[in-house]
Amino acid sequence: MPTLELPDGTPASWSRIGHGPPILGMPGGPGFPADYVAEFAAGLTDVLTWYLVDPPGTGATPAIEDWSIGAHVAFYARVAAAFGLEQHLVFGHSYSGVVATVAAEAHPDRVVGVLLAESPVVGIRPDEAEGSPIRSAMNDLFDRHRHQPWFEAARQATFGPTDTSLEAIRLSLMTAFSSPSEALADRIIQYAGDGPNEAVGDWFYEREWDTLDLRPLLPRIECPLLSVVGAHDWAVPPEQARYHEQLAPNGTTVVIEDCGHWPPLEQPEAWQRAVRDWLAATGLRR
Repeated sequence: MPTLELPDGTPASWSRIGHGPPILGMPGGPGFPADYVAEFAAGLTDVLTWYLVDPPGTGATPAIEDWSIGAHVAFYARVAAAFGLEQHLVFGHSYSGVVATVAAEAHPDRVVGVLLAESPVVGIRPDEAEGSPIRSAMNDLFDRHRHQPWFEAARQATFGPTDTSLEAIRLSLMTAFSSPSEALADRIIQYAGDGPNEAVGDWFYEREWDTLDLRPLLPRIECPLLSVVGAHDWAVPPEQARYHEQLAPNGTTVVIEDCGHWPPLEQPEAWQRAVRDWLAATGLRR
């Protein structure tokens, strides 16, 4: 991947695909490099120009001391400045959907559209305590896979002591699909390289996840916002994604049936149709 020099002299590895309005594609994980965002861009490169930039600590982008959501928002603001993107869309999947949401609220003069996939809104204390509707939905959707022979190992890999080995990630990914698929899990693993950046994941889950609550921000995001979620995503169930439609003035939520945490892999036509319809309806597509 080529390297971009940010305004402060920091390098960042990146790639660009497609034609149309620019969109900054932020990877999730937390801690994955940006390559896998190309799966979300596939089939949409004729309507958007995707800038895929490795976040700090991945690819050739150096690590930072502050791994907070705010630091990632500032990083992508510098990226936009380096590319000369005065107005652009932002894309975020899973964790990076949080970053994209905060970026849209922080930079309303530059962010003209927000595209989210499986993006959380609240953490454990605000609305995910055991017994809450969101936590109950998460448990039910996770337990859909309980008859699989690998289920207990996957539960341990997902909720047990921290294990960032690629095999543990692979087991956890097996629960992320509506219909478990080793092939799709392996397809994602190939993007992880030697594994995700552990530092950002540790920071997020130890310092920010418990108290995460983006609901106060959403009413201040006035640009078009699309939140796409799989009906069977236990990590970010539809109960989460509906906040985007309920609270953002121009928010839309699309729930894709027979789909988990990775819409472009499980239901690519439905994913692409949702994005294309939204771009056309909002006038974001030129």
